[in-house]
Amino acid sequence: MSLNPKFIKLFNHIAKLNNIENPAVQFSVVPTYHEFLESLVVDQSDFLGAINSFEIAEMRSGKILADLQNTITKRTVVDVGAGTLRKPLAGDNDSEQLFDLREWEHDLLVKWTRLDQMARFKEYQAMYRKNLSFRIAKDRQIVAWQGTSYVAGTTTLAEMDKGFIAKMKTANPANIMTEGLTDQGSVVVGKLENIVEKGVWANETAYKFRDAVTCSNGDNWICIKDHTSAADEPTIATPTANWHLRPHYPNFDALVVDLELLIPEYYREGCVVMTSRWVVNCDRSKLYAERGAEPSEKLLIEIAAKSLGGYKAHMIPFIPDTTLAITSFKNLSWYWQTGSYRRSIENKNEYKGIVDWNSINGTFEVENVEQFAAAENIKFLDLDYLQFLGTT
Repeated sequence: MSLNPKFIKLFNHIAKLNNIENPAVQFSVVPTYHEFLESLVVDQSDFLGAINSFEIAEMRSGKILADLQNTITKRTVVDVGAGTLRKPLAGDNDSEQLFDLREWEHDLLVKWTRLDQMARFKEYQAMYRKNLSFRIAKDRQIVAWQGTSYVAGTTTLAEMDKGFIAKMKTANPANIMTEGLTDQGSVVVGKLENIVEKGVWANETAYKFRDAVTCSNGDNWICIKDHTSAADEPTIATPTANWHLRPHYPNFDALVVDLELLIPEYYREGCVVMTSRWVVNCDRSKLYAERGAEPSEKLLIEIAAKSLGGYKAHMIPFIPDTTLAITSFKNLSWYWQTGSYRRSIENKNEYKGIVDWNSINGTFEVENVEQFAAAENIKFLDLDYLQFLGTT
C-alpha cells in the first residue's frame, strides 16, 4: 500500500506554489500562500475571526493597537536665548509594550487509509486542508485561553505559550479576580439566605442550612456530593474547619457589574462578556426551572441569556468553564511573523501515511491591559437543588 496518486499530485502542486520541486524538502511558505493558510485557520473559528490578526517582521515587537498611556498635551513658552525649546513628550514606555513570538509546530500524521477515503470525493483537497486548519485553529484557541507558560520542549498545550489570562496576571494582576473576600481560592456566585456554615465530613464537602431537614445527629448538615435528602444522610460527626460560606455575588450579573469597575469608563465602550457555556447555563437554569413551562417565557429566558450585567454575552469555546472576562474582541490579537512558516510533506512507509510538518512563529497579546478584567475559579451555588458546582 502507498500514497494515493491524487495526493501525490496535490503535494507536488503545493511545492510548485512555493517555488520548489520536492515537497519533502523543508521550504519557506511564500507570503501569498502563507496568508491563504492563515485565512483557512481563521475560517475554522468564529473567535479567531473576531480578534485581530497581525503580520509582523521581527521575533520581538511592540503592540500595534496599544494606546498611549502618558499625556502629550502641553504648552511651551519658547525662549531661544534661555535654551527653552518646544520638545515632544513620550506617549508611552516602549519597553512595556514589547513581546516575543514563540515557535509553534503543527506536525500532522495522516494514514494512507484516511487519504484513500478522502480521495473518493472530488472535494478531497478541501477536505485535507480543513483537516489540518481545523485542528490548528482549535489548538490555538485552547492556548489563547488556557496557556499558562512557555516550555521549550512540550506536547502540552498549556505550556505552548502564555494565554490572555496568564499574560494579564503579569501585566495587570489587579484586573484578574481569583477569589472573594470570604472564600479563599474561589469566587462564589449564588444565594446567601439559607446557608449557615461549611465543614468537612468523610473528606466530602458539607453545608449547614437554617431550614434544612434535621439529620440523624440533630444537626442540619447536608453532604452535597453524596446525599440529597435526610433518608440518605448518615450519622455525621462534628465537621472540622467550620466557617461561614458567604457567596460573593447573588448572580452572574452582579459579578459582571463588579468586574466592570476594574475597567476605566473610557474603555468600556465596545466591551462584551466572554465566558463559557457552563456559566451561561448556570445563569439560565434557574430561570428555566422557575418559568420555563410557558413558551413565551422560554423566549425571554433565551434573550436574557445573551447578556450579563448589561453586556452582550459570548460563549467562547475552550475558555475555562469557571472563567468570565470583560473586554473587546479588538483588544485581543494574534501576531505571526512573516516568512516564518516552514513546511515539508513526507511519505513515511514506517508510519503507513504521510507527515505534514508545519511550523510558524506567533503569539497572542492583550493590546490594552486596562481594557481587560476577568474572574477565575467561579463556583455556582444552587441551594434549591443542593448543588455546588465548579472547582473544588
